[in-house]
Amino acid sequence: MVKDNKYIAQEILLQLGGRHFLVMTGTKNLVWDSPTCTLTMKLTIRNKIGAGWFRVQLNAWDLYDISFLKLNKDRNGTIILKEMQNIYADQLRGLFEQETGLYTSLTHRYSND
Repeated sequence: MVKDNKYIAQEILLQLGGRHFLVMTGTKNLVWDSPTCTLTMKLTIRNKIGAGWFRVQLNAWDLYDISFLKLNKDRNGTIILKEMQNIYADQLRGLFEQETGLYTSLTHRYSND
C-alpha cells in the first residue's frame, strides 16, 4: 500500500513535468499525504496569482482537484486563492502555467504551439 501511495505522488509530479517542473517553478518542500492522496508543494518564485503553495489531490474519479494557496499570517491558516476540480492529467501543466504565469519547462516555452 505504501509503495502504491509513493507511486501516485511520483506520477503526479511526472505529469506536472518532473524535475523540469521543480527547477522552472522553484518548487520546494513537497509533502505527500497518503490518506487523502494529496501532493502539496511550496512555490518559491513570485507568480501572478500570488500563491505560495500548490496542492494537487487525486479524487475518487481518478481525476485531480487543484488548489492555489496563500498563508494567512494573522490567523495561522491558509487562504484558498483558486480551486479547480476534476482536472485531467494532461491539463495539469497548462492550468498551472495559465494561473501562475510560470513556465513548467523550457521546451514548452519555446515551442510553436
